[in-house]
Amino acid sequence: MEGIHVLSKAQRQPRRHVIWYFALLLIGLITPQFPAQAQTLPPILTWWYNTPDYNAILGLTNMRLGCSSTPDFCMTEMEQVVSSQDIQRINLSIRMDPATSANYAAQFSQWSLTHPFLYDVGFDDLVDRMWHLQNDYGIAQPGTVVTDTINATKSANPSLKFSATMYEEQLGSPFLADSNLPPSTRANFDYIHLYIHYRQDGPNYASYVQQTKAIFPNAKIIAGAYAYDRIDYLPCSPGGIPCTAQQEQDLFQQLLLIQLNELKQGIVGQIEFFPGYFGLEAQWPYWSEARRCQPTRLPACIANTIAMRQNALQDLTSAFGPPGPLTSLSPRPLQFPVQNVATTSGASTVTLNNPGTAPLNISSIAIAGGNSSDFSQQNSCPATLAPNSNCSINIKFSPAAVGTRTAQLVVTDNARRSPHSMDLSGIGASPTSPQLLLSATALGFQDQTVGTKSAPLAAGSIEQEIRRSGVLTFYVAGRCQSSLRSSITSLTRVRCKRESVTQRSPSIRARTGSRGPQRLCRLSPDTNAAAPSSWRSRNSDPTRYRACRARETRRRPDRSTRVSGSPPRGRRRS
Repeated sequence: MEGIHVLSKAQRQPRRHVIWYFALLLIGLITPQFPAQAQTLPPILTWWYNTPDYNAILGLTNMRLGCSSTPDFCMTEMEQVVSSQDIQRINLSIRMDPATSANYAAQFSQWSLTHPFLYDVGFDDLVDRMWHLQNDYGIAQPGTVVTDTINATKSANPSLKFSATMYEEQLGSPFLADSNLPPSTRANFDYIHLYIHYRQDGPNYASYVQQTKAIFPNAKIIAGAYAYDRIDYLPCSPGGIPCTAQQEQDLFQQLLLIQLNELKQGIVGQIEFFPGYFGLEAQWPYWSEARRCQPTRLPACIANTIAMRQNALQDLTSAFGPPGPLTSLSPRPLQFPVQNVATTSGASTVTLNNPGTAPLNISSIAIAGGNSSDFSQQNSCPATLAPNSNCSINIKFSPAAVGTRTAQLVVTDNARRSPHSMDLSGIGASPTSPQLLLSATALGFQDQTVGTKSAPLAAGSIEQEIRRSGVLTFYVAGRCQSSLRSSITSLTRVRCKRESVTQRSPSIRARTGSRGPQRLCRLSPDTNAAAPSSWRSRNSDPTRYRACRARETRRRPDRSTRVSGSPPRGRRRS
């Protein structure tokens, strides 16, 4: 599944009561032999995000994401995910496109040198994407695009990994033959994410692993598990009928047990759950697609998905032992609104939760980082926090200077991956100068069918701190919004239209000040304007842009909100 989805504020909050899981924790509370610290960190990753509690329970250090936009936009998105999800590495899936894949991979290779969280770049659904290159683009040997992309991925950073997703029914595909994908290319794959499309193929997973290793001799296998109800999506077997609800549960668990056995023997290196959304099952956006789940079955789809995950967590506990004490901080990251220099904000509360199976012994709670003196904390946390308990950390912001101020909340304890840090940020403002601030720095559109318009997305609030004077006029899509004066907040809505399958990455740019270059944005196709050279260097289609600028009585630096979306092409990821 391509495209990154940005967590809403509500999604960043942990689910407070996960009854079925904490029933397991009760067992840990009354069983004295459980150690105070987890025995083993399970090598698990998920595709997309989860609640903080579940990230702690699963022991996530890696997360897999898709981004079909430009590298600079994708890097910004990944930085936000790393901060909000408390992970160390990202496995990134990019679009297979003969015009952009190698170029983007080379840029990611360069970015990875300064952003070590970017661990892996690759393609989702390798065989299907090559099929589309051949049939949609007329490329006789689409494997050349794969070869070029692998070489570009390692051009600046040879340690950057390359991966792809494979399915059991594709292992005999002619697209994997030497004539299309030479042995030298297949030898350069570092990871293969091996999924099972059809539930009844699951019992043969071990043989599929061996076939995959023969095709990609140097690749480590990441065992993929579809941890959601797929009754409406695919039949139980090729050409067969849908699974029953019981078959769906039983075959999922049977596959997972095989994968865990392969993991413990070192045959596979990790287990990947698709989708993520652990603790957020009802909020998975793709439930809205009838082919995933018929509307009349939606409650059952969600309930079945949650039940699968109950079984998965039990199996993980059996394989790796109880997690011991755990640390979960939310909401993360903590961002303060604009605050005048030398004044103090009200307190914002961070919740420290222990979703583990043993008491959490807290050694210290502190604030560190470059602007640590701009933040202060008081907390109600005891020295020992019982399982399924939480405490509050109240943080205040007192900016010492104008501009963005950052620090980290650091909790040191006996949980795995201690110490635990969480990003803090705020903006210091001058009480005598007008400033333009956009509360959103990025918008991620879901894939949109060619020739149709998406629903509008809120571009965020434009907050203006004007103490003396100043009037701001904001233009979007040729219309002048109402002028903003002191203490006024306006909401701008943006709509994204797709005209072709070419990747688009327009942007809204708001520049304060009566002088300086006009910024252009591509929000609708019905007018033409010359694009600046800075845009032309990053976009193949520089035409049909619309002016989009903000004016103010004083000249100030600009803030921008990027808008990204991509149209679907070919078969979507399962």
